[in-house]
Amino acid sequence: MPRLAVVGLTWPPETFLQWKYRGLVERGWRVTVVASYVEDPGVRIEGVRVVRQPDWQAGRVTHVAGVLRHSAALLVTSPRRFIRALRSVGSGPLWRFHYFLRLARLRADVVQFEWEGAAVANLPLLAIVRRPMTMSCHGGLHVYLHSPERASQFSRVAEAFEEASLVSGVSRAVLGEAERHGLDPDKARLIPTAVDPDVFSPGDARPAERELRVVAVSWLRWLKGLEWAVAAVADLAARGVPVRLDVFGGSPQPPVGEASDRERLLWTATDLGVADRVRLHGHVTTGRLVEELRAADVLLHSSLSEGVPTVVLEAMSCGVPVVVTGVGGVTEAVTDGVEGLVAPARDASALADALERLWVDPALRHRLGGAGRERVLRSFTLERQLDSFDALYGSLIGGAQPAPVPPAPDPTPSLPL
Repeated sequence: MPRLAVVGLTWPPETFLQWKYRGLVERGWRVTVVASYVEDPGVRIEGVRVVRQPDWQAGRVTHVAGVLRHSAALLVTSPRRFIRALRSVGSGPLWRFHYFLRLARLRADVVQFEWEGAAVANLPLLAIVRRPMTMSCHGGLHVYLHSPERASQFSRVAEAFEEASLVSGVSRAVLGEAERHGLDPDKARLIPTAVDPDVFSPGDARPAERELRVVAVSWLRWLKGLEWAVAAVADLAARGVPVRLDVFGGSPQPPVGEASDRERLLWTATDLGVADRVRLHGHVTTGRLVEELRAADVLLHSSLSEGVPTVVLEAMSCGVPVVVTGVGGVTEAVTDGVEGLVAPARDASALADALERLWVDPALRHRLGGAGRERVLRSFTLERQLDSFDALYGSLIGGAQPAPVPPAPDPTPSLPL
């Protein structure tokens, strides 16, 4: 049974990653997740082993005990790895030595980093375990390289790309961004974002209502541009459109290192006079999210940077029309006027224009929703994605190499609505 070790995640991970690991287990992989932060230890995925990273804030006694325990184990089972750990980690802080000694005991055929930052932070691990390493790129690299909080960490991303055996990206735009920052195109593999269309499926036809119900789903982070969604709602209200915005998603987890946008969004709604039209609901279960999407007239995704956002595909899979900003790889899934409406980022008026079009034209909502569902079934199913990851990881332990990313084809001609 092949073994995959995923390093540098929070637990539980995002839903799309939970689906990925569950699917790989069903395909015969043994998956181990090394969690840097555990929010809910009660979450379990059958067949997935979770290893908690040593807490760097723990006391010296804890770290000394951990170093002694893992050193003894390595000296018995893999003395060469112990020596490589001594050489690779060097004279850093005690907690760091404890951490990499723990990782040195991983038994894996392939090491996976789901985020560029995790790969950079764990570069010494590759010299210790000497296993093929893969990285995934989900978008936002150009933003983090210019962020004061992240720039120093991401400055070594070119080194991580060099060490990687293969790098997957959720869109051509994301892979192009990675190539501009040091990724060898021969290592690039396109594995798009995906959803399970059997879970995210259309519901019963909704009765006509006298209110436009808009749903947004995202972490409450500045990068998601939710203040522009609130401003668009205020613009619509000023035009006399009865509108309500329901936002589902919680504050960033501590490892993200960003403050929550919750209070700023509430103040924005109050300042713009739409506090009664904007509701922040926090995280909800997948089942609840499906219900909320089916009950929505439109999904609004006003992000400032993206790969191909999962929630946009989830809404499309439910037959819900989407209004999105044309950033990153979003337009590789949503063609303006075909599966949804596309507006510029940071343009509340353009977002309001798109929402108003859907308000006055229910037939357009129906047509876009149907086309979105067809697009997901054609290109963004979970089964297709799992086949790609299975082939990618398998290629590194003796299987056939998955094909590199081909040149972008000419866009399929489509008639504007």
